[in-house]
Amino acid sequence: MKLDLSNILLLLGYVLFMVLGQIAFKYVAKELASSASLIDTAMRLPFSMSFWATGALYGLSMIYWIWLLSRIPLTVAYPFASLSIIILPILSWAIYSEPLSIKYFLGVSLVLSGIALVIT
Repeated sequence: MKLDLSNILLLLGYVLFMVLGQIAFKYVAKELASSASLIDTAMRLPFSMSFWATGALYGLSMIYWIWLLSRIPLTVAYPFASLSIIILPILSWAIYSEPLSIKYFLGVSLVLSGIALVIT
């Protein structure tokens, strides 16, 4: 299936949902960084407004994904969604000062090549 511009834009919207959701999860994780254990974290999560906001964002993205799959084959949509693994580390570097390596950029070129094969 060759994607038209409108479906590409819809898929990019999903990628944005995924990236924002992961950035938000990292924010929640940093908020709870002082948790001593998994149980302590689980006990503190219900009292975190950012946790609930992140969960709502993920819920909306799930609804959006299901709607997208009613329009676009999964075999096309899922590889396109992998763009998030390209965008997310760059944002993590910019927002949270997480490191990037040359291996990351080599991997990105391979992922982009694969996406190009799928959508053409």
